[in-house]
Amino acid sequence: MPDKSPSITSDLSFLSGGGEMGQLTRSFNWSENILGPSETWPQSLKTTLSIILNSKFPMFLFWGAQHICFYNDAYRPSLGNNGKHPLLLGASGAEGWQEIWPVIKPLIDQALTGDEATWSEDQLIPIYRNGKMEDVYWTFSYSPVKDESGTPAGVFVACAETTVKVLSLKSLEENNKQLRLSMEAEALSQRKVKENERNLRLIILQAPVAIAIFKGPDHVVEIANSRALELWGRSFNTVANKPILEAMPELQLQGIQQLLNEVYQTGKPYSAEEMPVQLLRQGKLETAYINFVYEALFDLNGKINGLITIGVDVTDQFLARKKIEESEERFRIMAEGTDVMIAVGNEASNAIYFNKAWADMTGRSVADLLSIGWVDLVHPDDRERYVNIYLSAFRNKVPFTGEFRVLSKNGDYRWLLAKGPPRFHPDGSFAGYISSCIDITEQKKADEDRLMLIAELQAINEEMVVANEELAATNEELAETQQSLQKMFAALIESETNFRNMILQAPVAMGLFNGDDMVLEVINDKFLELWDKDRSVIGQPILKALPELEGQPYLQIMKDVLQSGTTYYGSEAKVILHRQGRHDEGYYNFINQSFKDSEGKMSGIIVVANEVTEQVNARKDVERAEETLRLALEAANLGTWFIHSETKELKTTVKLRELFGYDPDKEMTYDEAIGQVTDEYRDKIITDIENAINNGGTYDITYTMHRFDDNRLIWLRSVGKLTRDDDGKLTTFSGVVMDITEQKIDEQRKSDFIGMVSHELKTPLTSLTAIVQVLNTKLKNNENAFIAGAMDKAGIQVKKMSNMINGFLNISRLESGKILIAKQKFDLNNLINEMIDEIRLTSAAHSISLSVCDPIEIFADRDKIGSVISNLLSNAVKYSPKGKQVAINCKITGRFVQVSIKDEGMGIKQSDLDKVFLRYYRVESKHTSHISGFGIGLYLSAEIIERHNGKIWAESENGVGSTFYFTLPVEG
Repeated sequence: MPDKSPSITSDLSFLSGGGEMGQLTRSFNWSENILGPSETWPQSLKTTLSIILNSKFPMFLFWGAQHICFYNDAYRPSLGNNGKHPLLLGASGAEGWQEIWPVIKPLIDQALTGDEATWSEDQLIPIYRNGKMEDVYWTFSYSPVKDESGTPAGVFVACAETTVKVLSLKSLEENNKQLRLSMEAEALSQRKVKENERNLRLIILQAPVAIAIFKGPDHVVEIANSRALELWGRSFNTVANKPILEAMPELQLQGIQQLLNEVYQTGKPYSAEEMPVQLLRQGKLETAYINFVYEALFDLNGKINGLITIGVDVTDQFLARKKIEESEERFRIMAEGTDVMIAVGNEASNAIYFNKAWADMTGRSVADLLSIGWVDLVHPDDRERYVNIYLSAFRNKVPFTGEFRVLSKNGDYRWLLAKGPPRFHPDGSFAGYISSCIDITEQKKADEDRLMLIAELQAINEEMVVANEELAATNEELAETQQSLQKMFAALIESETNFRNMILQAPVAMGLFNGDDMVLEVINDKFLELWDKDRSVIGQPILKALPELEGQPYLQIMKDVLQSGTTYYGSEAKVILHRQGRHDEGYYNFINQSFKDSEGKMSGIIVVANEVTEQVNARKDVERAEETLRLALEAANLGTWFIHSETKELKTTVKLRELFGYDPDKEMTYDEAIGQVTDEYRDKIITDIENAINNGGTYDITYTMHRFDDNRLIWLRSVGKLTRDDDGKLTTFSGVVMDITEQKIDEQRKSDFIGMVSHELKTPLTSLTAIVQVLNTKLKNNENAFIAGAMDKAGIQVKKMSNMINGFLNISRLESGKILIAKQKFDLNNLINEMIDEIRLTSAAHSISLSVCDPIEIFADRDKIGSVISNLLSNAVKYSPKGKQVAINCKITGRFVQVSIKDEGMGIKQSDLDKVFLRYYRVESKHTSHISGFGIGLYLSAEIIERHNGKIWAESENGVGSTFYFTLPVEG
């Protein structure tokens, strides 16, 4: 810097006022600073300081070779607490701003070299304040301050902190993202709920037992499967949507209504076994015996809204069991009341019954006879012969007769005459024998004295004939009894088989657990699938089969049910099971119900379970999504609305009514809301809503309206979409609305400011342009190459400034609707070459090429299309390293001409690509922080192309380069 003698004065009035910073500046010991006493400072520094200290706008000053720091009260809050203030006053720039010096030092140098001032908007520059480094966003300008010699001696900084604005915009973007996610989660949850409802309805309709659902306190029939209708003796049309007692009036005096009401009112289930119920079937009353359970159904709020009944008609089993019991009792009375020795064997030749006469004769108890047998009591001389008789008959399944001796309880052998007819099952299969034996010992002794006692023998024979006739009658009766017993056994086996099959074939997980250890007796495939186990676990205690249940409450619950006999209902219980090699946490609904053995004692429990993990997780996701949505809507100050697509019924949230200035406690109508929209937007809103409803599309509009309470004009943006209701119909049109009045006001202020400043600069720039043109004319033949070159550069810079101001003016005209498109026919190829020549004047370091392009004559505004091409070429050069290629291509595609400009620059991130055409948007990165610009070029280009009915877009790969395209109709 040249050594100039500053003007010195002892007048310190230039430091008067200025608040806290004025006081600190006056009291600072400048004699120990490199600048020296304030009395010796140059007048340019004093004047600048006086302006800064007394300004209400944040300002900063770097002065001298060490860039000594000054700032005013308006700038002071940006330094925070426990930070740089007040030590920054009088410090060198490198010392006071060491954490950001690499960022701002180039800006200071740029201003001091005499180049144009810098401008940066919403730039992130972290600083140390409030005891820590903080991310701070700034909008600022660096401009040189010249001393008395005209040499830049300092840098004047006008700035404003925009951290709150930037963070608010980011928060709004995040809230919008959360809103989209919440809406997607809600849609997914609705699909899941509908799917679950369909699955439940399908399970009920296909269930192998009678199931029905009654709704409301009147127990209206909503669902009844075929088994239920068969049990009731009704068709679905005769019971659907009717109270069950109205559809089946015969139930009214049987206590059914009291049972239904009690379950509905208390929520306590009711179950019954073999309950006799009078049912009107096929025109006559019949008594049916039914096992059933009534259980309450709950809505999402936990309130009872209906009942489910599950029943099984056990009339046939009940009557069969009664007949079997009666037959057993008759046989027992007959068999136990006779001296004839009666025994029953099964199809495997095993004895299954001995009467009391056998025990009396042999001295062995019936239990011993069944376990030990009686063959060892047969006389050794008779044993083989009689066994062969029996086995031969058994093989051929024919009657047998034989005589043999049996050891009696008195130690002597008694002769027995045995007869045994075969037994057969109802299906004709062999079932074994029922045999009768009579003691013929005395007859055998009489044979020894046959000749002497022939007459007596004849009498005995006659008696035997009678006895045989009686015996035959007895055998016939025994055969009938045997058949009855066989039917009884078959019924018992069938009943047990049906019970097991019901468990094994149930559409939900069912199992039978026995004893205190809960041994797995019967488990269906649904349960094994739920546990991820195979059938090897059957017969094991539950803790051996599922050791992971140790420490969980479910084994104790099962034991409590077994001991108390009280049914336990688990709802959405969290259970940890070892599945697929890991511990898996799931949620289940289950029922534990005890059952009794033949002696009436509790012997085990039946468990029915259903996994509801997906439903629980979906509900929790919905709850989280709803909470996130609620917070997002509150944070973003959004109101929500719902419009029925057919009735136009409108429902709104309190926040929306507050935005509209409506009574928050009342609901507004659709016509009321539309009536407050200003005339210029009302028809468009109605049309857009109708289009969205009729075509199933989205709705996004910005408009103005008058508030209800104070008639104030506000700007709103409303976004909506048509969705399906529970029946799958597109009837719900819903969305959000936000107040953007402040945003619109800010945009208008900025546009007004730009328009005003641009108009003010236009006049002196026009004069400067004329002066440069005159000087160029006068110096046309000047031999001084430096002067001629300097004037050429001055002309280029003036033209750049003129283009920038014209851009601002065009934006101002665009906002006010005053921009004009003056179309004419011209050769596009020539226009592109002209723009390339202009760019080459200021960008000689780049290689700009135009591919061979046939002459194309289009109908458009030549000047404005030229500004689009110039802007795209300038950006390609500005954002590309020196020496790189910029390629231009043009071609005709149908009725349109397409122009592309490709560079090999830094590229654009995908997240920024769809925003580059927005007004004032600039891509912020470490590579672009030093590049000047206001974010208006691409916005203005997009508006120009749109007004020509064309399209503009960009493709880019970060770090590789970008290609910008635009199309124009050839015929305008």
